[in-house]
Amino acid sequence: MNTKQITIDFEELLRLAPDAFLLGNPKGDILYANEQIFPLTGYTQSELFNKNISTLFTDVSLEKKPLRYDLLQQGQNVITERQLIKKDGSFIHIEMISKKINSDLYTSFIRDISQVAKTRVHLQESEEKYRAAFLTSPDAININTLDGVYIDINEGFTALTGYTKEDVVGRSSSDIEIWAIPEDRLKLIEGLKKDGKVKNLQSSFRRKNGKVGDGLMSASIINIKEAPHILSVTRDISSHLKFMNALQKSQKMEAMGTLAGGIAHDFNNLLAGIYGMIEISMGEERKDIRTRYLQTAVKSIERARDLTSQLITFAKGGNPKIESENILNIITESAKFALSGTNIHLEITSGKDIQICRIDKNQISQVIDNIIINAKQAAPPATIIKLSFSGRTINSEDQLFLKPGQYVQIDISDNGPGIPSNLQSRIFEPFFSTKKDGHGLGLATCSTIIDNHNGLLYISKSTSEGATFTILLPVEEQNRKSKNTESELTQKIEGENRGGNIIIMDDNETILDVLKLMISELGYDVTISTTGEDLLNMVKSHPENYFKGAIMDLTVKSGKGGADIAGELKQTSPHTVLVAMSGYTDNSIISQPEENDFHTSLSKPFTSTQLADLFEKHIK
Repeated sequence: MNTKQITIDFEELLRLAPDAFLLGNPKGDILYANEQIFPLTGYTQSELFNKNISTLFTDVSLEKKPLRYDLLQQGQNVITERQLIKKDGSFIHIEMISKKINSDLYTSFIRDISQVAKTRVHLQESEEKYRAAFLTSPDAININTLDGVYIDINEGFTALTGYTKEDVVGRSSSDIEIWAIPEDRLKLIEGLKKDGKVKNLQSSFRRKNGKVGDGLMSASIINIKEAPHILSVTRDISSHLKFMNALQKSQKMEAMGTLAGGIAHDFNNLLAGIYGMIEISMGEERKDIRTRYLQTAVKSIERARDLTSQLITFAKGGNPKIESENILNIITESAKFALSGTNIHLEITSGKDIQICRIDKNQISQVIDNIIINAKQAAPPATIIKLSFSGRTINSEDQLFLKPGQYVQIDISDNGPGIPSNLQSRIFEPFFSTKKDGHGLGLATCSTIIDNHNGLLYISKSTSEGATFTILLPVEEQNRKSKNTESELTQKIEGENRGGNIIIMDDNETILDVLKLMISELGYDVTISTTGEDLLNMVKSHPENYFKGAIMDLTVKSGKGGADIAGELKQTSPHTVLVAMSGYTDNSIISQPEENDFHTSLSKPFTSTQLADLFEKHIK
């Protein structure tokens, strides 16, 4: 093969090469180029030949990346990436490989890598975006090896668990015991092996401070340096679960509310009539045996009244009649009373400065009585029940759904067998009871009472060695102005002689008959009405202040009830004592009559003694 043939073959090779080729002298002048250079640069052969290669690049780019003739002179291959200016002024990204072939010639292969550069920039931007998402996500994100060793975590992981990178990277999840239930990790691994990903796995995790939280985890297998790893994303659902549990409990209460409230109302109307008739009969001369039977009947009615009180309390709230009370004294006395006649020892411990609380002492006493009785029934003979008082500060981080502030914590502990874990979530449900003769209202009522005091009742401990119920009640705000519960009207008429006219309104004939008899026994004349409209007309048809008192049922089946006419009646006869009456003890007017145009209230059923006390205090 001669030299001419070699030259021809060399030119043919360059013509078929996929990359553009330039041949130049030491000054950089282009002496030869293959066909691929012309579409790449936009120049023709005549325009490109004898053109200096430096003119294909901007001065700025040459300053950043100069043409390295010095390295070429040393025989090195020089590979650079730079922007090339085409004839039309547009730019393309190129890779240029240059080499000196003899003392007079330099070669350069040029390849258009614009698309590669764009892809690289896009990948870099995507990586930066995903990295930013990884670092700033509020959810906990972590990368682990298949055996659980942490490779990386984000700030959300630290916020959720309390662990920093220094705490976990290089250690496994089992080393730090983050899985509160180890079986949950096995579920995760099984799901990853089967499908390569896991979605919405609910699991419990242990924080650095030892507290247990609930998370919703999704995970998948990713490859890092050709090795499989686990990418996990976990969202804290602890507050959500507590809210849903509270909502579920509320819905169960609401489901019984309408039925229980209605039954209790009608039952109380019946009891009010029976109470009055029996007491009037007992006041007359009867045989001893009849009196004994009537006394037994009264006791039975009292037990039925207690049951209706519990029904209304858990069903619709039983609004507490709030007063400032020494919580230590109220609860201690209630506990001692509940344990009277037993050989159970009550052990009381109290911190310093136990505060005054705003409570309904009768309702709180009912709570303590229920809990103590349960503890007494569950505890072994000759046992000890411990009553502990302490102060506690609640903040938003406690996740107890309580208003932040100062609370009194009351712990009631026994040394009985404890409450089984599968029953702990149900003991506050209405009508759920493990006792043969239990009606399941005790603890449900207790929970509702404490809720209505803006507090919390829960099981704080239960083991085979005993259970502890914890009550949290808010401390009374300082400098609270005491409300004058005595009406101005009562002060004005104080000292007046007993007797006068009383008007009563109810749509129940038995209630009207009993009330009339009771009030007549107190020395008053009684006028009867069955609707609010009738009562207003009667009052307006008599001289102002003719009626000393008006006792009105808040709701009647037809027409206006006492709640509808109180405001107008107060203006029509300003010196008449207005008494709200209802079988619905949860009604806010009954618990706060002074704030609803009434002077006082009367809850059905009531005794003649209770009625007499009301007249003594408010009407006279």
